[in-house]
Amino acid sequence: MLKKIISSFFYLLVAIHVVSCTHNGSAGRACIVTKLSAPDVPVRASESPAGSVQPASDSAVSAADRVLDAMESRNRSASAVRAEAEPRKRPAAVAHYDRVKIGPRPAPRAHQGHFRPHAGHFHRSAARSYHQGGHITRPSGRLLSATRPFGYDEESAKASLYASAVQQGGGMPADLAELEITETMAGKIWGELDSRENLERVKVLAEQYPNACFLLGIAYEHGLIVQQSWRAATIWYERALAKKYELAREHYAEGAYQVALLCRDDKKERASWYKKSAEVGHKEALCSWGICLWRGIGVAPDPVEAMELFRQSAHKGCCDALFMQGIAYWEGRGVLRNYPQAIVFFTQAKERGDIHSLYYLGLAHEHGIAVPRNAGQAEKYYQMAAENGDANACCALGNMYYNGSLGVPNQKNAVLWYGKAAASNHREALQRLVRIYTHGCPGIPPSAALASEYRQRLQSKMR
Repeated sequence: MLKKIISSFFYLLVAIHVVSCTHNGSAGRACIVTKLSAPDVPVRASESPAGSVQPASDSAVSAADRVLDAMESRNRSASAVRAEAEPRKRPAAVAHYDRVKIGPRPAPRAHQGHFRPHAGHFHRSAARSYHQGGHITRPSGRLLSATRPFGYDEESAKASLYASAVQQGGGMPADLAELEITETMAGKIWGELDSRENLERVKVLAEQYPNACFLLGIAYEHGLIVQQSWRAATIWYERALAKKYELAREHYAEGAYQVALLCRDDKKERASWYKKSAEVGHKEALCSWGICLWRGIGVAPDPVEAMELFRQSAHKGCCDALFMQGIAYWEGRGVLRNYPQAIVFFTQAKERGDIHSLYYLGLAHEHGIAVPRNAGQAEKYYQMAAENGDANACCALGNMYYNGSLGVPNQKNAVLWYGKAAASNHREALQRLVRIYTHGCPGIPPSAALASEYRQRLQSKMR
C-alpha cells in the first residue's frame, strides 16, 4: 500500500511538471537560452488580445523605424534622380503625354493644343462621376469641331452638341458627349500653357474647370513654366479630385506622398500627408501610414487599423508591408501573436528582397521559434542582415560567439560584432561592452577607459 501511495505521488509530481512546462511554452523551447538576456527573444508563445496597444519590443520599434526610414530614403533618391532627368524646356503636351501615358493609342488631334491626354482610361464611368446628368441618354451623331477658342463656354457647347445630335438621330450617351467636350477643353488649355501670362489665365479657368486644376498640378509637378513644387502640385490635384476629375487621383496620391517625404521634422504633418496619400490608394503610403499608426508616430496608436493598411499595401505589391505584417504577428500587436504566421510573412518578404526580415528569421532559427533550432542557419541570416547594416543582427552575432552557440566561445569575435552594433548606439551591445571592459573576459583584458566611454554613450542614449 505504501509503495502505491509513493508511486501515485511521484506520478502526480511528474504530471504537475508537464502541465507547468506546457503552460510556459512547448517542451522544445520552454526555456530558450538562459545565457542570453536580449529583450526581444520571446520566452513563451503567449497570445495578446487583438488590438491591444501594449508597447512593442525595442527591436520591433527599431525595425519599424528602419523600414520607414528606408522607404523615405529610397523614394527621396528616386525623386532626385527623376528631377535631374526631367528636361525643363520640353513642350508641355509632350511632357504630359510621356508622364501619364493614359491613352492606349495616339490621339487623333495630337498637334499642340488638340491632343486628348486621357483618351482610353477616362471612360464612361469616370465621365458619369464628373457630369451630373450622366444617366440621361440622348442620341448623338458626329461631334462638333474641336477648334474652339481658348476658354469657350462649355455649357453652350454642350447644348449645341446635343441639338446637333438630336437632329442627326445618332445614339451616343450624353455622358460620352460630355467626355468628348472635356477632353477638347483639356487639350486646348494644355496647348496654351506655355507662358506665365497663360498660366494666370488657366488659374482663372481652374475655378470652373477641373481639368485646368489637373493641368496646373502637372505644371507644378514637373516645373514647367513655374518652379517645381510638390506641395503646389498636390493642392491643384486635390482641387481637381474635389471636382470629381478622376485622372488626378494617381497624381494626387504621388504628390501627397512626396510632400510627406519633405516633412522630416514635423511628425504630425508627415503622418497627415501619408494618410491623404493612402486614402487614394498609394501602395507605399499605405504602408508608411500604417507604420505611423502602429508606432504612434505623429498620431495616436491604432495597431488594428495599421494591420489592415499593411494588408492593403502588400496586396498592391509593397514588400515592406509583408515585413510589417510579420512584425505584427511576432509581437502580437494589432493581431493575436502567431509565430508560424510571422515566419511565413518574413519568408515572403525575404524572397522579394527585403533585408529587414533576415534578423527575425535568424532569431527564429537560433531559438527554435516555429522552426527547428539551427544555429548555423541562424548565423547565415544574421550575417546577411549585419552586412546590410542591421545593428540587432550584429549584436545577435556577438551573443552567439560570446555564448559559444556555434561550438566554442570566441570572445574576440563577439567584441568585434558588439562594436559594430555599438556604432549604431545599440543599447544591448553598449551594455555588454561596458560589462566586458569593466571585468574583462578570456582574450579581452579590462579597460577602464573603454568601459567609461561605452558607459557614457549608454547613459546618453537612455536620457
